[in-house]
This record gives sequence, C-alpha cells and structure tokens, in this order.
Amino acid sequence: MAIPILNHLDFFKAGEIQNVLLHTTATSSVSSPGTGQIIYDSGTVKVYNGSAWLSLASGGGTRTVAVDTNGDGSVNNTLELGESLVFKKGTGVTIAEAGGVVTIAATGTQLTQEQVEDFVGGMLDGTETGITVGYDDANGNLDFVIGAGDIVHSMLADDAVDADNLASDAVVTASIVDVNVTTAKIADLNVTTGKLAASAVTTAKITDANITMAKLANIATDTFIGRTADNAGVPKALSKAEALAILSVEDGADVTDAVNVKAALGGAIASNALQIGNGDTVTTIPGSLTVTGTTTTNNVVTVSTSNGIQFEGAAADGHDAILKSAVATSDKTYTLPNVTGHVALFAADPSTTTISSTPTELNLLDGITTLSGSNTGDEPDSSATVKGIIELATAAETLVGTDAARAVTPDTLAAKSVHATIDHDESNFVSNLFAVIPHGLGTEDVIVQLFDSVTKQQCFAEINRTDKDGTASTAEIKIVFAVAPANDLEVMITSIKGSTVKTPVYTT
Repeated sequence: MAIPILNHLDFFKAGEIQNVLLHTTATSSVSSPGTGQIIYDSGTVKVYNGSAWLSLASGGGTRTVAVDTNGDGSVNNTLELGESLVFKKGTGVTIAEAGGVVTIAATGTQLTQEQVEDFVGGMLDGTETGITVGYDDANGNLDFVIGAGDIVHSMLADDAVDADNLASDAVVTASIVDVNVTTAKIADLNVTTGKLAASAVTTAKITDANITMAKLANIATDTFIGRTADNAGVPKALSKAEALAILSVEDGADVTDAVNVKAALGGAIASNALQIGNGDTVTTIPGSLTVTGTTTTNNVVTVSTSNGIQFEGAAADGHDAILKSAVATSDKTYTLPNVTGHVALFAADPSTTTISSTPTELNLLDGITTLSGSNTGDEPDSSATVKGIIELATAAETLVGTDAARAVTPDTLAAKSVHATIDHDESNFVSNLFAVIPHGLGTEDVIVQLFDSVTKQQCFAEINRTDKDGTASTAEIKIVFAVAPANDLEVMITSIKGSTVKTPVYTT
C-alpha cells in the first residue's frame, strides 16, 4: 500500500524530485494505465502513449534506427518502433552476445602462425653490426649470434665491466701499476698496538674516576673523617667530642625525650595534666587546634569568628553544620529554653524581627496541615465570568475534551500528546518495515508528525489508524515504510478529541 496523493503536486518549476525510483512493475500488471504513465519494467523504462507501452532509449527517448542494407554508407531503411533490432550472422563472420555486448569477428582471413613467422623471419634474416641474425623455420626461432672479436672497447661503457664480471684470478699483480697502490688505500688496522712506543701512554691519560673509594685508606667503624682548625688541612679521624663540637649538638640530645619537652615548655607535666603559663598568661595558637577529647570551659567564653562555629557531628563525613551570629548593633542575649526539643528555622532572614505570637497562640496550629483561608462554604462555582471555586481536571477528563466545569493544568494538557522514537536499526522493524505506536489516547482524531532525529527534517510515511493487523483502533497507529530510514524517527501524536466540529462547504 502506498501513500495516496489526492491532488496534483505543483513545484512551480523550481522544486526538484530527487533520488526518486520509478514504479517497478510489468506492463501486464498495470490495469487501465493512464496516458503519460511511466514504469520500470525488467530493466526498461516504459511510457504509455494512450494506446501502447513504448520503451524509452537510454538517451532519454525513442530513437529511429537507420539501416544500410546496400553497404554503400547510405540509409535506405529504418527500424520501426514496433520492430526489434536483430543481429544476424553472415558469411565469413562470427557473432556472439554476452551481458548485452555483441561481438562480431571475421572468419577465414586471419594470418596463421606460420605466415606471421615467415614475415618476421624475412625481415630479420641478415647481418647487423657485430650480430648475425638467422631464422630457424623448422622450430620458428630467431637466432642472434655475436661473432668472435666483434665486441670492441668502444661498445662498452666505462663501468660496464665490474668486479662481478671478472674471474677470481683475472687481475694479477703484474697488471697493477705501481702508483695505483697509495697510502690512503692502506687500512687503519694495519697499524697495531704493538707498534706504539713505550711512552705513548702517559699519566695524563688516566682520568679522575680511576681513583675509587676502594683505593682509599681503611676507616674504622663509627668514625668521622674530617679536620679541626689545628690540623692544618690534613684529614684525620675525629673523636666524638670533636664531631659534636662541629655539629653543635650536646652529648645524648633527644628532642622527643619527655624531659627535654617539659624543660622546653618551662613547666611540669604531672599526672597527664599539662599547664601552660599561669592565670595572667595569654596563649595564642596561630594555626588550627584539634581536640579529640572533652573540652571544659569555665566562665564566659568570647568567640570571635567571621565564619561561625562548625559542628562536625558524630561522623567525620564532610557534612557539617555551621552556627553563625548576625552582626549585632549592640549587645544581644539569646536564651535557650529549659526544655528538650528542636530549634525552629526560617527560610527568610528574621534578624531584625521577633515573633510576637506566644507559644499558646502558635499551638493553635497544632494538627492543622491544610488551611481553607477565609472560605465560609458559600463561595460560588467559578465560570468564564465569575471568580469562585474550581476543580482541576484529571488527565482522563482532559483527554475527553468536553468538560466545561474543570480547569486543565499544564500536566493534564500534556496528556493529550504522546511522543515515541522509531529505532531504524531494530531487527523486526528492518524486516517488516512498519511500527505500531500504542498512544492510548482513546480516539482516532489524532495528528501525527514524523521528523528525523539527526537532521531534524520532516518525514512522510504511510500512517494508518489501525493496529498491527489492520483493524481500526482508537489506541494505536501503524506507520508503514517502503524502506528503513537512515536515522531514528521521532513520532509526535496529539489528540484533538473534543475539538470544535465544523461543516464543510461544497458550493461555489
């Protein structure tokens, strides 16, 4: 089934029909063809002229075939449109056809192999410069023979004879001119170390790296090698006292020793209690202070911070609570009540306003989860002209589209539309070339549009308001294709159920 087009398509001589395929069918399958109808029948484009189907030539139309039956180059006959062009074998020729290609070849006039050999042999039989050419008719061979002494020096290039072309003993000592063996042609390896004088290797040739640690004097364990001021630059084994004096470290010093730490603090640590200074001492900790135990603070504590007090909570999970104070214009006192409960928080900043309601007044709201405002129970129902009480329509009521007493929300309005995506690679879709969209809108009065999910172009396919088997449906549509699209298709289905009904006008 194809998409029916119920009127002409006028492209105003500007629009093009691109990548279109003609209807592939046989002329015998076309009932009541129309004049000008074009089809593609078994490799041939055919057009109906009102009474018969005509085959179009590859050049773009019908073409007259001229025939020269006299062989004098003049046309004395033509092939009619209803006649077929036939190639017929004649005397002295062969004719063959394969894949639409007709091959015509002459017979009885070809030269034999012996004739060709005789022609070529006659052309080459003779003597060229230094070369004798002969034709052996018995076996059909051409013989090229170079005579003794026929190759002279002038026939050879300067580099034509190289070492590969010489026998092993072709060049003897007597053949080498004395001056041809030069000093530059004597290899470096011919001068061996045995030919160096004894003084050739001197002390200067020994690098510093040749004197290693292993070649120094033996040093005793736990010994520093150095020198003191009275040692005149000569290294020696230092005593413990001399080494400590150079390092400026006292004998047995240990910075982690409790005695040394206590002495550095200037006080005593007794019974795991640490006291820093006295009552008049001000202790400043420039960095961070972490307390893992219990902190006890007596008297009034002054907290000076611009970021508030941070509470880690029971677990160090990175989620903290921060308590901050507003910028006070004068001293303020915040008193926590003597009860167990929770502190209320406000979304807005109440830093300059207090709540005037008493706890008793606030408790009047206890248990109330919804308020009716100032309703007295006698408010009128709303209408197009009267303000009043109105009920919201459900999605089902919105789909019916006829309820005039309820209001539609954006959510229920969206229920009138359905969106789906056709997967162009889905195996069943590729095999069957149709997709069923279960829109569930309860009506066949739907608007269906398709567009390419990649190119965003509008697409057209056959849209049926039926189920898979072709039965009319108010809950499904079936979209049929002639070929699978190149990309996924987005399908939009909108219900117009309940829309205003109009009557067509058919008179002029």
